[in-house]
Amino acid sequence: MTLERKILIGINLLSVLLTMSLVFISVTYARNQILMQLQYMAQEKATALAAGLLQFPEPIDEQSVQALLKDASATQLFSNLSLREAGGVWVEVATESAGMNLAPRWFARLVSAEDIPGTAVVASSDHTRGVVEAVASTKNMARPLWEMFLDQIAIAIIVITCINALTVLFLRRWLWPLRLLEEQANALDFEQLLLLENLPSMPELQRVVIAVNRLVNKLKSNYDHQVQLSIKLRGEASIDPTTGIANRREFDSRLAAWLTSEKGGSPGALILAHISPLSKYNDKHGREAGDKLLLEIAGRLEKELRLWPDGLVAKRSGSDFVLFAPGLLQEEVGEYLAGLCAELSSLDFVNSGDVVISLGCAVSKSVASVTRMLSAADAALRLSRSCGAADWAVYPVDDPMLDIRPASEWQSFLAMLIEQKQLQLYFQPVLGCDREMLHNEVYSRVQDGAVIVHAGTFWPLAERYGLVAQLDRQVIEKAFDTLQMHPLVCLSVNLSSGSLSSDGFLGWLETACLARASLVKRLTFEFNEAVLVKNRKQVEKLCEIAKKCGFSLALDHFGIHPAAVGIIRALHLAYVKVDRSYTHNISDVPENQFYLSTLVQIAQACDVRILVDGVETEAEWQFLSKLGTEGGQGFYLGQPVPTPVDG
Repeated sequence: MTLERKILIGINLLSVLLTMSLVFISVTYARNQILMQLQYMAQEKATALAAGLLQFPEPIDEQSVQALLKDASATQLFSNLSLREAGGVWVEVATESAGMNLAPRWFARLVSAEDIPGTAVVASSDHTRGVVEAVASTKNMARPLWEMFLDQIAIAIIVITCINALTVLFLRRWLWPLRLLEEQANALDFEQLLLLENLPSMPELQRVVIAVNRLVNKLKSNYDHQVQLSIKLRGEASIDPTTGIANRREFDSRLAAWLTSEKGGSPGALILAHISPLSKYNDKHGREAGDKLLLEIAGRLEKELRLWPDGLVAKRSGSDFVLFAPGLLQEEVGEYLAGLCAELSSLDFVNSGDVVISLGCAVSKSVASVTRMLSAADAALRLSRSCGAADWAVYPVDDPMLDIRPASEWQSFLAMLIEQKQLQLYFQPVLGCDREMLHNEVYSRVQDGAVIVHAGTFWPLAERYGLVAQLDRQVIEKAFDTLQMHPLVCLSVNLSSGSLSSDGFLGWLETACLARASLVKRLTFEFNEAVLVKNRKQVEKLCEIAKKCGFSLALDHFGIHPAAVGIIRALHLAYVKVDRSYTHNISDVPENQFYLSTLVQIAQACDVRILVDGVETEAEWQFLSKLGTEGGQGFYLGQPVPTPVDG
């Protein structure tokens, strides 16, 4: 029971006690007044009768006295009128009350009293002739008292109602800091650290609010310190300080993670960019100018990867950059390199002839080895640099027997795939630390002749051709069908960044989920951490839809972007999933161990479950469990299969 309700109940009980006491006092006082009035009336009636009887000659005629007393009893206020004559004559007239007592019996018994007598002596000048007695009836006294009681009760109800209204207004005015403290405490549960700026006027509550604000400030300071430390460590380990993009170690780790993921084995191109002569440029213009040159080149390279959400760009050495464009096909790579070369050549320091940027590219229909791709790209770069001017060269890295659909056919193939709804869903189990089933993650496949093509092959192309939102819609519709057929299954579906930024997609998602209200509680939508950093408004809108429809949200590829670490506390996420680049051989990489343990602490502080992706061995699973992760997925725990696993 709330404090406000307890106070209201206490005030009501006190009000009822006081008002009923006042009613009792008022009724008792009125009863006493009526009794006094009846006493006076009885005495007055006896005196009047005595004076009237003096007019009768002696001896008194009994019949005349009888007539006089009957006339006097006509008012029905008296229960008995009598005359006792000195000579022994007794004349008595008894009357009955006219049944006008409308009070309940319990009340009549409560206020009842004995009839009240009044006497007077009938005396002449020389002797006493007799005594007259008039007895006033109290039977009809209950009626006016009952009416008075009802009036008092009505007034009491009005007074108590007014007291309640004033009490509620008072409590809402004076106890609002307690509600704010409750909201503040609830916010702490979600790591939303709120401060109460308006202090209450009551000194006791004011001290409580100040103490809680101090606690919140301390928690906020500790949390921010932990986040900043995590970002700093992440930056020192994986970010190039000059350009702000990934360094060589981070690039190799993320590319290796990509190869072991669902997307591994799909087409792609790896490009090396070399700047020469960078040392002479630094000697001529100063190191600050050289750093600015590197920063501009990094910005242009990142811009050129906008068509590939999973693309990677990094600074590999002092004068070398590396790019990886998943989904770039061999037939398209020449046009792409020519455009990239033209984009870089438009920079002022390239136009001036101070530096030359050469490009070497390795392209494969099925990327399977980082070493082979880097070796081929390095050979292509040497060929490009031998020209002495800005140029590019390409080396293919493929099995000559490998037969992959050419680029010219992919767009029409994807359009046909969408129109005929030929996507197939596969399901990979996500397990908790004790191997209990949490849910199934949905993967996409397509039948291309006799071959089952993984999403990693066609999904990047769908993103380039603007078809990814339509594919996501088909995946979600099929996921709903699966939930309908398997009432014990819970699913997670990854939403592409292109879908979230597509016009009308979120509106369609809201409508689809509202139409399947009984199923969405078993559905979780995952979105990429990069979307959270680069497209915060769309994520906020997605959170509003999730709250309205009832589905859960989760963050995928957690840990890649340090800025996202400080944002998750504002989101109500079911879980975050650490990127597989941190799980691969984690027992041999101390930097990843420390960073992952920091991510675990931050996630737990935000009351969010933390899962991992890419668990491939028993050693990795055991080590990740010791770090505090709460579950995960990977080929070691279960491969994608056509039928979901019941949980």
